[in-house]
Parts: sequence; C-alpha cells; structure tokens
Amino acid sequence: MLPRDLMCSILQLPDRQERIRDKLAGISEFDDDWPDHTEFFWTRQRDYADQLRRSAPFSCTTG
Repeated sequence: MLPRDLMCSILQLPDRQERIRDKLAGISEFDDDWPDHTEFFWTRQRDYADQLRRSAPFSCTTG
C-alpha cells in the first residue's frame, strides 16, 4: 500500500495537467504575439517543468 501523501500527489497529476492545458488555452485565445507566441511557450515550459519537478520523487526507487 502506498503512503497517503504519495497517493494524493499521484492522484493530483491529472488535475495539474488539466490546469496547465486550460491556462495555455486561455493564453492562445488572446495571444497577439504572432509569430513568436512568447507568453504561451514560456508558460508552457515553466508549468511543465514545475510539474516534472513535483513528480520527480515518484520516479526514484530504492532497492
């Protein structure tokens, strides 16, 4: 059985993913920085990197 805090963190992954997608959809709808789309790409990079950083402990195993 998984520890409670680990299980909660795993279950939050889809919600975090959806929040990132929603934020990016809002940016792309009102982004007038064509062709660079700077805000969209910086936000995407930052948010996915943050999600990866939060998820990194799940990939570490000791044995």
